[in-house]
Amino acid sequence: MRRVPTLLVAIGVATALAIVSTTCFFYFRDNFSTHFPAKAISADILRGGALPYWNFMAGGGQPLAGNPNTLTFYPDTLLYLVLPSHVAFNLHFLLHLLAGWMAMSALIGLYGLSQLARHTGAALYVLSGAAISCLAFYNLVAAIALLPLILLTAERFLRCPSAVTGLQLGACCGLLGLAGEPVMVVSGGILILAVSAGRIRAHMTGWISLAVIVAVLTVSPLLVSYSEVAGEVERGFQPYSANTVLAASVPPWRALEIITGPFSGLITDLGPSAYHVDRAAGEWPPLLPLMLLGAIVVPALALRTPGTTGSRIVALLFLFLALGRYNPLVRSAVEAWPAIRIVRYPEKFIIPFTVAAVVAVAGWLDARRRTGATDLTIIAAAVMLFAFASFRLFSAGWDIDGLRLATGTAIALIVLVLAWQYPRHPGVQPWILVATFLPLIYWVWRAAPIDLLHFYPAPRRLAATIEGRLWSPPQSAPLNVPFPHTRAEYRIAGRALAPLSGMPVGVRYAFDRSPEGMYSYLSRITQERFTSAGMDLKVRYLRLLGVGTVISREPMQAEGLQPMEEFSIDGNVFHRSRVVRPLPEVMIIPAVFPVRSIQEAVARIESPGFRPDQEMVVPKRRETVPSSPMTLISATRSNTSIIVRIRAREPGSLFINESYFNSWVAAAGGKRLSTFPVNIDRLGVIVPAGETTVVLTFGAHRRLMAFLEIVSATLLLLALATTRSKKAIAEPAR
Repeated sequence: MRRVPTLLVAIGVATALAIVSTTCFFYFRDNFSTHFPAKAISADILRGGALPYWNFMAGGGQPLAGNPNTLTFYPDTLLYLVLPSHVAFNLHFLLHLLAGWMAMSALIGLYGLSQLARHTGAALYVLSGAAISCLAFYNLVAAIALLPLILLTAERFLRCPSAVTGLQLGACCGLLGLAGEPVMVVSGGILILAVSAGRIRAHMTGWISLAVIVAVLTVSPLLVSYSEVAGEVERGFQPYSANTVLAASVPPWRALEIITGPFSGLITDLGPSAYHVDRAAGEWPPLLPLMLLGAIVVPALALRTPGTTGSRIVALLFLFLALGRYNPLVRSAVEAWPAIRIVRYPEKFIIPFTVAAVVAVAGWLDARRRTGATDLTIIAAAVMLFAFASFRLFSAGWDIDGLRLATGTAIALIVLVLAWQYPRHPGVQPWILVATFLPLIYWVWRAAPIDLLHFYPAPRRLAATIEGRLWSPPQSAPLNVPFPHTRAEYRIAGRALAPLSGMPVGVRYAFDRSPEGMYSYLSRITQERFTSAGMDLKVRYLRLLGVGTVISREPMQAEGLQPMEEFSIDGNVFHRSRVVRPLPEVMIIPAVFPVRSIQEAVARIESPGFRPDQEMVVPKRRETVPSSPMTLISATRSNTSIIVRIRAREPGSLFINESYFNSWVAAAGGKRLSTFPVNIDRLGVIVPAGETTVVLTFGAHRRLMAFLEIVSATLLLLALATTRSKKAIAEPAR
């Protein structure tokens, strides 16, 4: 009789997934500016039968497979082969929420807890602030499913070490690596160490080695592709600064939002209810705008409950790390040891904190009794909360922030009082579930970064007017919006050819920087010079990168920039201008100017006498970079390569308007050609004499990566096929 309800639930879930994935869009933050455009471009390349190695559309050219944030080798990339890009993109989030629910439910059940604890804990987890916040990050949302799954497979391995459980643990760890988020990889390692403490035995050594090998092989395609560019990109060139690493940290007063909800405001709101920061002072908005779990977490973490001690300690450890620059120990360690500055933003530790805290909540719910200790804990929490709120109100005054804080504090106190009224007998009164889930549902409704898809149409008519690459300067004034929510701003930006809507319809961009750090270090120099330059010099840099069109909020005037038209979107006026004589995608280098250093290259390019279409700056090398008369017969570009036919009496040099990396492979007649940087960060190629067809592709280890991708996929399929093995299912703890 249980099959019918299970079938109905499955049909209902499948229907909800289909409706949401086809009609909605996870629009916010990195999804809008980075993740969706990259996945849409990757989908086109995949459907053409190739792996996506290079992004021709972003920032003058950028690595694609080697960018950990694009999840190129993640298994659900296969969805893009058979589904429209936006559907596959949405399903990535929805499936990870569903998998997170299932993994958390199985994990709680593995500890022998009740059905109520399992369902409550799993629901609390997928509605938590951390899970909802991750819906704005294509890479982070993978951790919502994988962190509890790693805990589950690690626990099964420790109870029953075998080839099967070792394979599953290694595959889960490898999947977390393929998601490409370093802080989550560190978090997964901490969780495994915590659950393994005092339980490792000598006879497990072989199976542990197997798990490590499987994890490395699973993540190896990403490791190899990233290694090709790691020495040249901002993300891998050198450790981050201490300020960058600690930029997104949780202030102690914001940690209170885990209990109360976001009394300091939401970054998805505009106006009085928004979270306000002083950008001029270098303040950051929250990385995770919602951290709510509810007041139920207070007794779960404060009281000693059988079987949850480890989860409580781990949760508090992650909260300790999430404080970041507000934690003297963490700040001192980051400032003293550059070697640990390869990960950034301690605020991300709220995600594994939530995993451990939910397990503790489930254990507390299962074993709760009304005792003096419980009463004292809840009373103490209420007193501390009231005292802290009073201090903040006294220091901030009764402005909108003070009123918001008072409201949040009142909600938290009400929940704590309700928790105090538990009955003496075992079991959970419905009040605690109502008082926990009502605030969660309310804030999910307020903060979920989801919008209807039809508000983001592809602006094909405007895209058809773009010549060369496109540059859009940062907004000089706030947009006029029809309603006070960031959805309004994002809808307007999409229709004004933001990368979200422009790249999928063929618009190429330059100087569209993102915080992921995957542009070349040479391009960073160009970007910094461009940002600090006056308008006339900006136009020169635009010409160098092949930018033919500028779309701005304000009219722009400079030599070499021609106004073309004005257009309006929801009452916001935009101006389209044309850059005169931008450098083409491919051209013969007319004359070279050798330089000994980057500083000399910058000085030459910015000098009044520099003529971008008549001379180019190149590094001085032992071999001469020739400049000789040549004839360009044809130049074509696909999603994967650039093909140039050229005729030359003697060896000469070609200019390719893409970002320079050592991993560019230029070949003609079966021979590899030399490449070199031009104009700081553009690509140059030395071609031989005669009539030649030059083929340029990105990625020096394509065959190796294809082989490793097959190995990785095989291991994941083997791990999936053994999920019902008796050796992988341990008995619940009693």
